[in-house]
Amino acid sequence: MHKQKLTPSDVFSANDNLAYLQWNQEGCFCIRTRASEDNLPRVVQVSDQGDCLALTPPGLAVRTRLHEYGGRPYLVSRGTLYFCRDDTQQIMQLDLQHRNTAMTQTSHASALTPDEGQCQLRYADFCHDSLRQRLYAVREDHRGDTVLNTLVAITLPDSNEPGDTPQDEGLVLFSESDFIASPRLSPDGRHLAFVSWSHPNMPWDNTQLQVLTVDEAGAPERCITLGGMQDGAIQQLQFDPSGRLWFLTDVAGWWQLYYLPCLSDTLGQQGAVLDISQAIPFYTPDQDCASPPWIVGQQQFAITAEQMVACTTVYKSRWTVEVISQRDDPDSMVIADNFSHVESLACHDGRIRMIAGTPEQAGALLEYHHDTLQALIQPGLLPATVQSTPTAPAHITYSTGTNANSEIKPDCNPEQAHALLYLPEESTAKPPPLIVTVHGGPSSSAKSGLNPMTQYWLQQGFAILDVDHRGSTGYGRRFRKRLYGDWGKIDLEDIIAAVQYVADKQLINPDAIFIRGGSAGGYAVLAALCHSDLFKGGACYYGISDMTTLAAETHKFESHYIEQLIGALPEFAERYRERSPIHHIDKIHSPVLFLHGELDKVVPPQQARMIYQALKPRIPKCQIMVFPDEAHGFRKLPNQIKALECEKAFYQSVLLQHEGKN
Repeated sequence: MHKQKLTPSDVFSANDNLAYLQWNQEGCFCIRTRASEDNLPRVVQVSDQGDCLALTPPGLAVRTRLHEYGGRPYLVSRGTLYFCRDDTQQIMQLDLQHRNTAMTQTSHASALTPDEGQCQLRYADFCHDSLRQRLYAVREDHRGDTVLNTLVAITLPDSNEPGDTPQDEGLVLFSESDFIASPRLSPDGRHLAFVSWSHPNMPWDNTQLQVLTVDEAGAPERCITLGGMQDGAIQQLQFDPSGRLWFLTDVAGWWQLYYLPCLSDTLGQQGAVLDISQAIPFYTPDQDCASPPWIVGQQQFAITAEQMVACTTVYKSRWTVEVISQRDDPDSMVIADNFSHVESLACHDGRIRMIAGTPEQAGALLEYHHDTLQALIQPGLLPATVQSTPTAPAHITYSTGTNANSEIKPDCNPEQAHALLYLPEESTAKPPPLIVTVHGGPSSSAKSGLNPMTQYWLQQGFAILDVDHRGSTGYGRRFRKRLYGDWGKIDLEDIIAAVQYVADKQLINPDAIFIRGGSAGGYAVLAALCHSDLFKGGACYYGISDMTTLAAETHKFESHYIEQLIGALPEFAERYRERSPIHHIDKIHSPVLFLHGELDKVVPPQQARMIYQALKPRIPKCQIMVFPDEAHGFRKLPNQIKALECEKAFYQSVLLQHEGKN
């Protein structure tokens, strides 16, 4: 029977995402976001058979807006669910032991923190202190002229009954840095470890490991900073039952797994210090074991009760999960090496669970036990009417810039780049048109997992080239930092070199090339159109047109990131102007489709409006669509569908015009 092609509605209506896995003696939990539930993330409990029980009511989104990008918004501890509700950003608590399974109202949950209006107090990345009956959290305070990020302790009430909860905005324990992440309490309750960093650093540049010693009442006694780190960052803290503190650090050039001996022993004496030389390297492949922490609460390694550690690695868009023994002579075993991503890892009762996907399968909840890997939840399937074997990408590596004609050098050379190439299955008389996709960040990466959007464009007859330019994740710290100072320059070289690479091999139609991207990828769209005539048009999703105004208007988290990528103002003012598409509109000759959210705080919508207004008189086919109820990234199903329909019509219109000229 003939299978129909995917529609824009199909692309998004199959959305069923899992994230933020927690699995321990409390049970197995995660965040589930489904198109059938208006794309509202809910906390669900997962049985051993894969059945899901929603713990938060329909219509209530569980999401934190910390740093605008969010992170882990919930915790289950001692039979109580703590979660952050999206509309107010309050921390709520729900008694799971006496919960009414038919609960549909938010009134069954009580608020721990006050509603300050306009989401002015935001919380994330919770840690429960059962000894002192309080919750540790990262707090972001927007009530003043300056946004303040602190580590706070929130007193828990004696009762879970709604209305009996005194609302507490939190006692500040640490405020000496611009940002805080990953608070974790030692098993004996004596040491609260966390990560901090300050401008102009991002959490993948330079961070500090802090250890706060607290007395029996919970009062901070002293704070010790891990020393000896000249260049490197730390993320994803975990204590094991013996009191060792595990973490990932790229101090040696890759995100690798280290641990510190029991902190109670190490810091037992007054005047004790912490130094990176005391940390013991445990798993140190020449590959990254994690991605840069754009969000808080990532979990890409887990410690088992059987003296084993499960850990991820990623290289060239391919993820592996490996189990490593903690014995004196450790050995390891690869569980699977064909993942396109691994979002979370957790271990319990001798078993390992993960949220992971492959090029043929969207993100699923998988369990590894007795040498068997099976799916407990397998969401995200394409509609049955269009179900077919998804097209998987080919990974290509190519030389770039001044080395464009040189031979490929050893892996992770900072003067070469990478891309994923998808070719449509249906053969035609001539090579297919091409859509170049550029990821955000710009330190993110191309994703090889099953993506209905990619399959949609392939069914429309387009080839897809997803570029990992220099500066992308998954190739080590040196490769990632190669972009610093050169954003808007070498990434463009790499994008253009990738297109020329596939064109030279006659794999695509060189006269029908488009480019699309969002955020930093949207900036790449505009910059590429300024500096190359290869592209017949571009789709710019919430992209940047003016670097100078962005530096003044963006949110706190990234307010100094641009200093790393381009340079500090006013010293490099001319470079900002040079790299800003708004100042080169005379060089843009192809039409642009702008799609933006009115509520975007990361890249304000004026970035799209001002360049659209400048281009429209000269290039009539330019279009703009601003969604009044969207922020940075589109979440509402009708808006997602409308944006894709508009993008398809835009490409078709440009192609028809081009064919008419020929």
